[in-house]
Amino acid sequence: MNCQNCNNLLSAPQGKFCPYCGAENSQQFNVAVQQPIPQPAFQPQFQQPENKSTPTWVIVLIVAAVVFFLTLCCGGSILLVNSLDDLSPATTGMTTDTTTTGTADSLGIPTDNEIVLYLEDRYGVSFRVLWSIRDSDRPILELKPLNQVDMDFFFEVKLADRDGNWFTLNEIEDGFLLGLASSEIEGAVRSFAEDMFGREGIEDISVFSFLGRSGAETLPQSINWSPDDGVDVLRQMIVDELADELYVSITVRLDESQDLDDVSWEQIEDLAEKLTASGHYGAFNSMSVRIGWAGDSMFLYWDAQNGEIFSLERFDW
Repeated sequence: MNCQNCNNLLSAPQGKFCPYCGAENSQQFNVAVQQPIPQPAFQPQFQQPENKSTPTWVIVLIVAAVVFFLTLCCGGSILLVNSLDDLSPATTGMTTDTTTTGTADSLGIPTDNEIVLYLEDRYGVSFRVLWSIRDSDRPILELKPLNQVDMDFFFEVKLADRDGNWFTLNEIEDGFLLGLASSEIEGAVRSFAEDMFGREGIEDISVFSFLGRSGAETLPQSINWSPDDGVDVLRQMIVDELADELYVSITVRLDESQDLDDVSWEQIEDLAEKLTASGHYGAFNSMSVRIGWAGDSMFLYWDAQNGEIFSLERFDW
């Protein structure tokens, strides 16, 4: 606006008086000051990925898979080591020992191969190793005669004493002679049983001999016996040298076509008496007669000496 007195342009509000002529101006100089409209600061818009939580069952499945994989790896390693340790010819029927390369180790413990060769020389029979257990409190071998029709049995070889002290070759104990005695007694049982029940009526006969007082299944090398000597000679050797007794366990399995009710106690006792009289017996004896592999059985126990029974008991099982 202009001054009302001197007409000079007033460019800005100067108060009530003109700065050029000093005249009073009655009009007020009003200026509307436009305040700038604040603009929001520029912010770049990034597309945020959607935050989806992983389901719990997926996490559990992944963890389980990892644990299973690690367990499988560890277990496979253990099995591999054990397999390498156990993969011996003894487990496959061969006679070479994996403990060493076929000679005694630094402790002087004989190998499986050395033991087999030693026993073959002692008895004049070839043997096959069924299994070898050395990492045990009771280390043993299990052997079977080879190509012997009349020796269809296997027997134990004891490798250490009860205190864990390993035997030398001259100290090992084995059950070969007990196996021979069982075979001799089995032949007598079969002969008498076939006369009594008929050959077709018998499914199987098995005889197992061991030491009745100690329960041992082996004999020391001090016992030298041949089946030609008779079972009574072996029985007396066990008494004289070991202060023990021979126990003979007999099982007669009849064919399933037969009925156990048709078998009488008199028949079983007669069978026991014939065995005892023939000398094919132990100081302690037991005989089980059953049908097949299952079901009830008639069990007879008797003590014998000098070819006679002096104690006899019946049991129904």
